[in-house]
Amino acid sequence: MKRFAALLTAVLIIICAVPPARAETLTDNVPSAPQFSAFWNMGTAKAALFDLDSGCMLYSKGGDDRVEPGSLTVIMTALLLIENTGADEWDEPLPPLEQVNSVWSERAAQMGLQKGSSPTRRDLLYGLLLLGAGDAAFVTENLVSGSEADFVAAMNEKSEELGLIGTEFQNGYGISSNAHYTTANDLAKLTLEAMRNESFAEAVSAGSFVLSPSLGGSVIMNTNSALADGACIGVRVCAESERRHSVIVASKVGEARLCAVVLEASSDQTAYSYADMLISEGMASYMALGGLRSFTPGNALMRAKEGASLYEEPRSSAAYETVEAGQTLRAIGSHEDASGVFLCVYRGGRVLWARAEELELVCYVDDVFIDNGDPLSRDNLTGEGIEAAVTASTRHEIKSIGLTVTLFDGTPVFSEYCHPNSHNTVSVSGTGLAEKVAAAGFTAGSYFCTTEVEAEARLPGLPTQTIVKSQTSVFSVASGGECVSYNANTGSGAPVGEVFIESFVIPEETPQKAGYRFACWSDSPTGAGRRWHAGETVTPESSLTLYAVWENGVDKWGFEGRALYENALILEGTATNEAGITGLRLVISRGGETVREINASLCDNTVGIGDALITEPVVLEPGDYTAELFGSAGGGQYEKLMEQDLTAGESTIPTEKETPTPDPGGQEQPQGPSFSLAGIPIWIWFMIGIIVVIVLIVIIIKILRSA
Repeated sequence: MKRFAALLTAVLIIICAVPPARAETLTDNVPSAPQFSAFWNMGTAKAALFDLDSGCMLYSKGGDDRVEPGSLTVIMTALLLIENTGADEWDEPLPPLEQVNSVWSERAAQMGLQKGSSPTRRDLLYGLLLLGAGDAAFVTENLVSGSEADFVAAMNEKSEELGLIGTEFQNGYGISSNAHYTTANDLAKLTLEAMRNESFAEAVSAGSFVLSPSLGGSVIMNTNSALADGACIGVRVCAESERRHSVIVASKVGEARLCAVVLEASSDQTAYSYADMLISEGMASYMALGGLRSFTPGNALMRAKEGASLYEEPRSSAAYETVEAGQTLRAIGSHEDASGVFLCVYRGGRVLWARAEELELVCYVDDVFIDNGDPLSRDNLTGEGIEAAVTASTRHEIKSIGLTVTLFDGTPVFSEYCHPNSHNTVSVSGTGLAEKVAAAGFTAGSYFCTTEVEAEARLPGLPTQTIVKSQTSVFSVASGGECVSYNANTGSGAPVGEVFIESFVIPEETPQKAGYRFACWSDSPTGAGRRWHAGETVTPESSLTLYAVWENGVDKWGFEGRALYENALILEGTATNEAGITGLRLVISRGGETVREINASLCDNTVGIGDALITEPVVLEPGDYTAELFGSAGGGQYEKLMEQDLTAGESTIPTEKETPTPDPGGQEQPQGPSFSLAGIPIWIWFMIGIIVVIVLIVIIIKILRSA
């Protein structure tokens, strides 16, 4: 007999909070989670768990005990390489190497460098962070500082700058030494700083890397096996040959980014297991406590007004950075006091603050997640009510939740709305909603269950916007079959579920989410469980829900278009970016000087450039110009998409100063040569005047003499 199941609903609403003010180092100045009693059985392993955005330390066990870091040392080595590499130097081959190892680095993991090799700096970075390669570390030491001794001095100077009071480095690759040590808490601080760097974060999240042609184009694989979990975003694990089993794992679920440091576990598998448990427990506490945040959460795209300043803390006297008008920023929270309203924003991987009056709202971001629970089938009806199994979460304020049940043919069976209480939650038991669901009396058949959430997005001093999001699942009563439902997982457009007997096929249809790329389906909301792709046949033992797994959209531009001048500027074409397009900028220059600049703030993945930028004719004086188009994705820096020469001739578009004279005869008048005294230059009139004066003087003299 098929098991009795529950679907329908009563609601637990958890408002997931957002990253707050940037912390320079780890801090406990914001509310923190309680110690996790489940981890007192971690043996002699040392551990730390922290929030990657706020720097809030959530858990520490033996966090100040000195341990040997092993190849986790290369986090510092990579950080110094990044800080000493220019933007145009990453892919330039180095001069042929004269030496690739010291006596000590030969004992570390290798990326295969040989005497005469010409790696790029990017090769070295990925060799460090994917392999913990000793040869890459040795070459980096000499490249950055000229010698190992000078590089070690730079490492320890950086440690002091970051406040790593329990750390001392003796080399750049982590070979054991009594004088080479660190702590779990110090590695948390170091990782926090490193993950703020885009190049570092991108490298540690890569599953593999293709070395440059100068190294034969071979592929190196990331030794961090946690990346198999779709929620993992890095960071580093020690080389497999090391006896000290230590890992650092960062994960992202929704908007929460937590990182676990586990040192000196009994095995690699145990270290990963501890890291996974820490992050899982941290995520649960993160939500249960309302997100460990001390200010109003929000999720909005903002546009900077003229001269907007960003500060490291609200009410700071000196600006950390000034952003140009039109730059798009993501506001993740707000703080309000007697001095005004400050918005917390992401900028360049950092969390900063801006005065609300210096920004304007572009749009709120929809981050509503709805889970209708496990859609289990029912063999028969015994008068038992359907139990509750629905959850919803968002950074915005939920105003109401609606439940609608229909037959597959659309016939309505049940519909009810409820509202959260003052704590923004709805209890499962004892509510009128739960009683109505239990008493609905569903007969045999297959049903769609749709949960609709209405939320209000608001930040102090900004207009309020209503967001409506829905999620549909399938359940069956006395059908003898099982059910599969698809959850867009904060996206939209999930396929419709179905009832199956033994198996079903994953559909080709995929959901969408701005700024993200759909990867696959998983039986876990975090992507940590089993995974399936389109076209695969699935034979599950029971009904299940499949959740969309999202990958950060690659900041990769696609552009087809042109600019031309025909009486006015014409832009044609389309710009696309998987990471989303937040801004376009058109710069028209002449002789190196900008004569016109047009900006547009957007929230889209595909943009028609003419529609976005040209709302009225752009008329230029006759001459040669250059048109440059720049795009910004995800609020980041602008990248040039197009550069094109233009030649502007006489324009026939009427202006306020130039009104065409109507032809009274209504017929075309013959054109011919014409002469006008007004067209004679003034210097010619001056010469004629001088000649006339001279002639008159000569005539007067002759008249006087003849008299």
